[in-house]
Amino acid sequence: MLSLTRKTDYALLVLAAMARSGSDKTSARDLAEQSGVSVRLLANILNRLKQEGLIKSARGTKGGYGLAMDPDQITLTRLIEAIEGPMRLARCCPVEGEVQPDGCRLEDSCITKEAVRKLHETLRNFLGQVTLRDLTWNTISLKVDLSVADDRYERLPAMVH
Repeated sequence: MLSLTRKTDYALLVLAAMARSGSDKTSARDLAEQSGVSVRLLANILNRLKQEGLIKSARGTKGGYGLAMDPDQITLTRLIEAIEGPMRLARCCPVEGEVQPDGCRLEDSCITKEAVRKLHETLRNFLGQVTLRDLTWNTISLKVDLSVADDRYERLPAMVH
């Protein structure tokens, strides 16, 4: 089963709360109350989001956290990878800039490798089109760019919808 971890889910809730508030600064305590996430866990998530450049922070009594960019610029791919690291549907799926020392031992003889890699790329492309704005205001469009799939995989759009 392919699913997001709780940390990614919480990060999405917090970013959506920031996007909806429209404020430059929201305290960690307010974000914790809005999202239902403990302040302790939230601090860890906020630090990670800040390290990855998705949010900014200011210290002091008038400080807090805010988005570092417009919600249209934060994609679901970027959010997931900020928390989880590089997305990979299977071990044989390449990740840009990453050395793959523990590849699948069946890769040389695998008959589904190419199809899985195309599905991986299609999924990454789709998630890269979904933005924080889409998720916050439920405006996700199911326009999937299948340019990575060739004629042998015509049934792929039916699987995505």
